[in-house]
Amino acid sequence: MTCKVVLTLMALTTGIPFDLPVTPNPDSLISMASPAPIAPDGPRITVDGDSFRIGEKRFRVFGVNLGGRICPSREESVDIAARLAGAGVNSVRLHGIERAEWWVTPEEKLSAEQKDRRDQFDFLIAQLAQHGIYSNFNLQTYRRYSQELGLPGWDNLHDVILDLFAPKLIEAQKGFARRLLEHVNPYRKLRYADDPAVAFVEINNENSLFLWNAAELLPKLPEYYRNILQGKYNEFLKKRYSTTEALKKAWGALEEGETLEDGKVKLFGTAEKPGDRRMVDRMLCLMEVEQAYWDGMYNFVKKDLGCQALITGTIVFGPCNLYAQRNMDWIDCHAYWGHPRWAEGISRWDRVKWTLPRAAMVDSPEKTVTDLDELSGILFFMAAQQMRNKPFTVSEYNHCAPNDYQAECVPILSSFAAAQDWDGLWLFTYEENRRQVHWFNFAHNPAKWGFMQAGAAIFRDGGLTTLPQTRHLSYAAKDKPLESMIRHQIKRNYDMFAMLRDQYGVKWSDFIDTRLVVNLDGDNQQGDGTAKADTNILWDKSADGKGRYIASGPGGRVWIGHADRLKGQQGLTVTKPDFAVVTLTPLDGQSLAECKKALVTAIFRAENTGMKFNEKRDSVGESWGSLPVLIEPVEGTIAGIAELKGQWTCTALKPDGTAGEAVPVTYDDNQLPRFELSAKFKTIWYLLERK
Repeated sequence: MTCKVVLTLMALTTGIPFDLPVTPNPDSLISMASPAPIAPDGPRITVDGDSFRIGEKRFRVFGVNLGGRICPSREESVDIAARLAGAGVNSVRLHGIERAEWWVTPEEKLSAEQKDRRDQFDFLIAQLAQHGIYSNFNLQTYRRYSQELGLPGWDNLHDVILDLFAPKLIEAQKGFARRLLEHVNPYRKLRYADDPAVAFVEINNENSLFLWNAAELLPKLPEYYRNILQGKYNEFLKKRYSTTEALKKAWGALEEGETLEDGKVKLFGTAEKPGDRRMVDRMLCLMEVEQAYWDGMYNFVKKDLGCQALITGTIVFGPCNLYAQRNMDWIDCHAYWGHPRWAEGISRWDRVKWTLPRAAMVDSPEKTVTDLDELSGILFFMAAQQMRNKPFTVSEYNHCAPNDYQAECVPILSSFAAAQDWDGLWLFTYEENRRQVHWFNFAHNPAKWGFMQAGAAIFRDGGLTTLPQTRHLSYAAKDKPLESMIRHQIKRNYDMFAMLRDQYGVKWSDFIDTRLVVNLDGDNQQGDGTAKADTNILWDKSADGKGRYIASGPGGRVWIGHADRLKGQQGLTVTKPDFAVVTLTPLDGQSLAECKKALVTAIFRAENTGMKFNEKRDSVGESWGSLPVLIEPVEGTIAGIAELKGQWTCTALKPDGTAGEAVPVTYDDNQLPRFELSAKFKTIWYLLERK
């Protein structure tokens, strides 16, 4: 095993330069056609049952997050919009808008420079709309209103949890939402609240009374907030039990000094046990408080501001949070494979003392390698959150660099999401100013950005179709449904796939041929399974733990895995290196059998020149290296694919998408083409054109 790591490392230190350009080349042979511009008076994205629509047409989001720079120069915005559209992107999620100084500073105190930067933001939104790219606005991410208002807060967190129930913090959020959504974009001549190009609004990023570590944070609430929440808790108990005696009878005992009439029942008891009546009642109260926040903000944005965008609350944090968000327009989640992590005592986001697991998802479908190791397999963890009759999206996702296997990211997510019939993907994140491989950056990473056209064809355009069998499962029992959800949450926190495993014996492999949808009304049913699948997914491991993932459908094929497991598999044979990620997708929106142009993308990994790994190869500290970005290409053959019958030319492409060297094509007795993938072509892209 050690020998293999050394060999692949040596191969990449003499790897092939493949720098993706900042400015899109208009002569690129793989640039996808931009959708029509979004007219200021054009149709809006709407919800129809469990899907997004524009008129009668299904709409799937294939998007990116825009990193910290939400107001690039006007020249940069022109290039960004064109490059995103050419890669198949149709939506951008704008993260951290509320922290920009032109929103924080009162209007009358804005400097000329701040006004110009706000104008750059407006110009960016207009440029995106001109290329048919819809915007997703986040109303609250990291702004600390508590500091601005002179209120107490967390020592090392933003206002997470606090701003879900503290009235002054909620009013501050509403104030920003009003300022943002009532702002008139001079280039669109519309309030953002009225602009069909602003199609999505998220209320509060990664925030819940049930979030990851809420059980640790809530007992440590600063006194100001503890008093507010305890007051809400006592009001809840009064409605439920009326008197202290009734409460004592229900709980079995109260602690000294606790009386319901005086509002002195503690938020947390000193002798609580998991699942006891006191804990269940508190969680019922938290569900009610949280729902009041989401519904209140939703109604404020929709009714008071007249915003016509679709609105969601936050990502899902277990069934209790899902219940609180059940009135949102759609349901959202986040997930990361191999997120950077920090040892105890090391500050989160320290740029030197971090590690990141070197692991392939294809080798570990049943568990997650991230900073939360106890989590079930990431794809199935997300699938267990898809709620019936609600569109479902993933607004942050990544396989983080410098993991050797990060090229899995776009192909495995887009193919699995297509099979499960999800409605949107926003990959995290696009940092056009960071021209290298880095933790989250897509913009200049060939192992990620190189697969964007493939991901768009597979997911956005439906190249892989939805699995025909659907299974409905409920987190709520018909008897005492809320309490049943709470007991799942107490046992498994927010790991909803583990809950389904406990409750119904669901296995990760069940998702390979079945679409799963959850509900909160006690309905459990299995499809009849008679429909024939157009999309097929194979995911397995050999006895020595080597994984293989192959997805195929009318409009695409994905191969991921170790070379010895990708020999003659559905048209692909890999000879080296030991691991490969390969896709075959149309570029013209047709099926593989009917397309005139198709793209093969093939790579093992990408790194910056001079990256310095530690001995375990799980960190580079600050030694990220420099340009050029180097690729380790795939060697092998593609042959015998029935859908490609006919005469083809094959061209290796340069990093800007223009033609490089011609690749010879030969044919078998059935007129099926065969061509070579080779390092000698110095590329990750092979363009196929049908004669």
